[in-house]
Amino acid sequence: MIIKSTRIRATARSMTQIVRHLLDKPDENEVIHLIRGSRADVRMAFDDARDFGRKNAAAHFILASQEKLAPRQVRDAIAMIGKEFGFSRDDVKLCVRHQKSRHDGESWNQHFHLLVQMVNPANGRVMDMSHSYARQEKIERIFEVKNGMRLLKGRHNRAVLQAITDPTIRDRLAGLAQGGLDGHAYTATAKETGKRLGVDRAAIRQEVRTLWSQSDGWKAFRTAIEERGWRIGPGTRKPDVIVLTDGEGRMLGSLCRLLGMKKAELAWRMLPDGITPEASGPSSGKQLPAKVTRSSSGSNQAETLGRQRKTTPVTPSSKGHWLDPVREQIISTMTLNLQGKSEEFRRAEIATAERAKAQADASTQQLAEQKKFYRDFCRMIDELLASRQAVLPPAPQIRAIDEIAAECESKITSAYTAYRKADEWGFLNPWRILRRRQLDAALKASGFDAHDMNAATVIREGLPAAMTQVAQAIQRQERRKHREWERHPNVQAYEAFRTDLRQLQNRLHDLADSRLMEMALKDPSAAIREMKRQGVTGAQKSDYGERISTSPAPQPSPKRSRQPKNGISDIEI
Repeated sequence: MIIKSTRIRATARSMTQIVRHLLDKPDENEVIHLIRGSRADVRMAFDDARDFGRKNAAAHFILASQEKLAPRQVRDAIAMIGKEFGFSRDDVKLCVRHQKSRHDGESWNQHFHLLVQMVNPANGRVMDMSHSYARQEKIERIFEVKNGMRLLKGRHNRAVLQAITDPTIRDRLAGLAQGGLDGHAYTATAKETGKRLGVDRAAIRQEVRTLWSQSDGWKAFRTAIEERGWRIGPGTRKPDVIVLTDGEGRMLGSLCRLLGMKKAELAWRMLPDGITPEASGPSSGKQLPAKVTRSSSGSNQAETLGRQRKTTPVTPSSKGHWLDPVREQIISTMTLNLQGKSEEFRRAEIATAERAKAQADASTQQLAEQKKFYRDFCRMIDELLASRQAVLPPAPQIRAIDEIAAECESKITSAYTAYRKADEWGFLNPWRILRRRQLDAALKASGFDAHDMNAATVIREGLPAAMTQVAQAIQRQERRKHREWERHPNVQAYEAFRTDLRQLQNRLHDLADSRLMEMALKDPSAAIREMKRQGVTGAQKSDYGERISTSPAPQPSPKRSRQPKNGISDIEI
């Protein structure tokens, strides 16, 4: 899960832009569903900020996930955000759900926007948004652990570990602070710049990665890029960075970011046949060969990313860039400098190069097989969970208060309108007394008398306010039935099995355990038992250091604390 936030300035232009972005862009979203709030609520929030002379008026939160989230999970995530940043349901001026297809075809096609008022209208205090990145990552990691989702790496893993006091969650997140970070294909600013230029950076990233997966080497990939009409070359501001440009010379992005690789790994992949690092792979941390020479004799010109210039044999400095050893090797054919070496040394160098290349090919093939298995396994567990969910007792519906109130109001609107018309004739008018009795009868026939609702209360409170009280009582009954449904043994068994499957999915995503893979495809229950038998010790072998908990799934307590009235966990998704 990913949570992002930005602060919206207290200006009329900023208000117009954020409301238009959330509600008025059907061309960029397949579905725009307003869950809570209105334009008038947003305008009042900006007016409060200007009245108190505050710089920022609202905080814009974005909630997205690669895995599909249930409505209950979305509400829990919103409640966690509200608890962390100290705002209530009344502070949420807009809650919007957007739906649009993802470029990879696998991620969940929905995400949510929250526009929260930052200025308290009573005292003018501003909501504390300091260290928001680290606080958001803390919410993300806790939510992923509690819901059995895949753990993502962030930039504040150490700060998150220090802020979490639960030892179980700390143990699960202990390995995230190790290793490097996952690169991003582009920044938010680059995305918006691409929109203005008519460039879809997400589609470009997906197409570049597709071309890379279909190519058997750097030369084939470069040829495919050129056939597409693009060009690979050095950046204008940073010549040492390899960038991708289109036919008009516009930069589409850094090649490392588009491919999702580290710079050293890309440099290793760009080496032609016959050039291999001194170590067996790009992750060894050793320097690439310092001495190289061109195979073409009598030529002092080397083509470097489409540029012709004189060059000398590459000798990287002690503080050189990662691309220095291979800058002159991108197009020209290079060979190791074996002059003056014995025949035995030559055979040993060639054998080492062949072994390194074979090892790299085997690793690539193994990774491709693991990815294919993982996709098949994900489809299988989705079908398995869907089949098990179909035999569960139907979940009681929890409707929104506005929806219940509208339904209740429609049942007695005619009786209430007739009474209001008769009331105009006088207090002792017989028609008024008759309509009053008919209104009581209508309330009793609808069952509203069970909620202490009679004609006197409706007349005193007004029809909308009285029906809202009835709707709140009905929603409490629906929530009580839903909690009883959650305590059903079959539902608890399904939730425990689902949690175990997600843990197994995370385990197989990070570990190349062929035996467990085959067992998972044949019998997921047996694979779960094997995973629990291996326990934490087996999970520690993961490169990411994740620890799979073998404790049983937490059972819901029959006694639950009631949410405060100003809580935000009851926002209907």
